[in-house]
Amino acid sequence: PPPPYSSYTMRASVKLVLDTIESVQEATVEAAVAAGERPRRKPVSYEAIVKASGCPSRQRVLFAIQLCRSLKLIERVKHSYTPIAKNVKAYRRAFLREPATTKKARGTAAAAECHEESTKGKKQGRTKQGQARKGSVKASIAAKVKAGSLAKAAASKKTRTEAQRAKVKAKQRLPPPPTKDTRWLPSCRFYLDNTSLRQSRRPRMNTLPASLRGQPLTSLRVFGTKWPMEIPRWIGSLQWLTQFDISQVQLKPLPSTFGNLASLTSLSIQRAGFTTLCPEVGNLVALEQLRLSFNELSELPSTIGKLTNLQRLDVRNNLLTDLPESVGDLHMLRWVQLGNNELTQAPEALAGLALLRELDLVHNKIEHVPAGAFAGMVALQRLLLGSNRLCSFPALDTPLPALSMLSLEQNQLTALTGPALASFPNLEGLVLRHNRLTTLPVELSQLTRLRVLALSHNSLGGQRQHVGGVGALPPGSASSAAPASSASSAAAAAAAASSSDSVVAAVRFEVPGRALSNLSALVDLNLEHNCLTRLPDAEGLTALVNLDVSNNELQDLGGPMLPGCAALQTLKAGSNRLTEIPPEICDLPALRRCVLLYNRLEGVQFNHRVEANWWVQRFHELYPDGVGLPPK
Repeated sequence: PPPPYSSYTMRASVKLVLDTIESVQEATVEAAVAAGERPRRKPVSYEAIVKASGCPSRQRVLFAIQLCRSLKLIERVKHSYTPIAKNVKAYRRAFLREPATTKKARGTAAAAECHEESTKGKKQGRTKQGQARKGSVKASIAAKVKAGSLAKAAASKKTRTEAQRAKVKAKQRLPPPPTKDTRWLPSCRFYLDNTSLRQSRRPRMNTLPASLRGQPLTSLRVFGTKWPMEIPRWIGSLQWLTQFDISQVQLKPLPSTFGNLASLTSLSIQRAGFTTLCPEVGNLVALEQLRLSFNELSELPSTIGKLTNLQRLDVRNNLLTDLPESVGDLHMLRWVQLGNNELTQAPEALAGLALLRELDLVHNKIEHVPAGAFAGMVALQRLLLGSNRLCSFPALDTPLPALSMLSLEQNQLTALTGPALASFPNLEGLVLRHNRLTTLPVELSQLTRLRVLALSHNSLGGQRQHVGGVGALPPGSASSAAPASSASSAAAAAAAASSSDSVVAAVRFEVPGRALSNLSALVDLNLEHNCLTRLPDAEGLTALVNLDVSNNELQDLGGPMLPGCAALQTLKAGSNRLTEIPPEICDLPALRRCVLLYNRLEGVQFNHRVEANWWVQRFHELYPDGVGLPPK
């Protein structure tokens, strides 16, 4: 930011720079004339300006030069500066109140008198010519009157006047094309800047000013601070309006004339306490973007299906419980955002939208996803179903071949089914955080393009109590889905089978190694906040870069998983029960960061490859010998 100079100081600094440059240039011209050379006004360097100005502060001179450049009074030419004569003259006349300079021909009093006399003679000549012209006109009119043609002349004049009036009315019927305009409207506190409208703080307007009626606006933006606002009926007269944005007001229902805005392509009504949308919105056939987020809409009108050019529909943070069936006619839709509403199931009205790329259904009350809810969405790339009440993984009738991102976090999922995963052959990101998953299906390994897999805050590898024998265990458990994967699960199953039906058996669920094997494109694997006692026996994770298994019950990091992770750079295994570090970690060639905080490591020297952050001081207090990798 510029120094806090006053307006007087800045004006004096500008005058100092302009006077200095002109004086240096005049001295250069005089020196050239004295030497017999051709006089030229050459640009003046910064050092010459500082030296000739006599100002002790170089910073002030530099600031004045920058100010002059911003005012377009001087221009830079090869590290030097030269004044712009036209702008300097206007600046001196307007701000420095200097008299306008005259030409050399008018420099002396004699020249001024000659000029005055010649001007006076010209005026007299013009007066004589005008009198002669008037006399001839009068004579011609008298001749026409005598000849009886005055009536015809009056009729022709009337016809010519009517034709001119018709042209004026035709121009008024259609507003002129929009032009760049910057001015204050005197009848209100609105500022018209580049065909966009902004409301000042005071006074608070309850409606749009009437002076905007018929203006060639292309963009109208109104921002307030939650005071009541009403859109007038003449809003339909803004035929050139293409963008309408209103927010932070208490908006009343739109008038019926709002549907006359045939050129409108973007409509945004956000944080306006909007409760109903008028049916005339369906007449905005050119509309491409409709944003109605952070309002109180409980339903959308059925006429919304007429917006055949609509590409983005944003109705987040409302009270919608369902969508009208006419939404299925919006075949140009590409982005639909329905987050933070009151939906209880995925809307089936969106089925068949072949161009849809992103569907946002987060933070609703969805408990069920119909099998045909996403049918025909061959271009869908992102499907967000997080923060809902889903208890089972959605099983779809038709696959989604283009889906690359699926988010099901913060639900109540207890298991994944293999046939359901087959609907997403090209999936690259799968987010299942904050659920109740206890195991993973083997079919997960078929997602060969998977790059991100988030499974944190689940119950993977944990124990769950079941009443009855082995037959009472749910499908997908370690005793019913696969052969016994560990001795603990087999013992628990045998104990449950030998006991009566009322015996409560605790079964530990293990993550099958085959579920994570052969995921050659997997880059990020998050397994934190689970109940794992050992790493999954996964193989073929050649592209894995980030692995997070912190906040589990790991007692060691052995197994076939780590030796196959040649590209692993970050390993987070803090808050576990590790007592020693296996030598396999030292054989990872790309490892750059290893977090082993809050474990039970003893007698291990500190190494720079272990995470060194603000926890290290606390660690040294707990383990005086240090914590880290053994030195090579």
